[in-house]
Amino acid sequence: MDPISAISSGLTASMSVFSQASTALGNAAAGNSDIASAITDQIGAKVAFEAEAKVMQSLAQTQKQVLDILV
Repeated sequence: MDPISAISSGLTASMSVFSQASTALGNAAAGNSDIASAITDQIGAKVAFEAEAKVMQSLAQTQKQVLDILV
């Protein structure tokens, strides 16, 4: 699998989890869901997104260095 595709999938997955947690948080305000669980899920999704973004940044830097060596 292409590293960029894997990173993109990770970013998409973390955005989906964050969105679901946001919906759950909205439901929690109405008393239909667990607030602590929704907030924990949001924080976890934020951390996962940031980690995937750092991996993407690292991959871009590595590819740039390889291209600099080849040129």
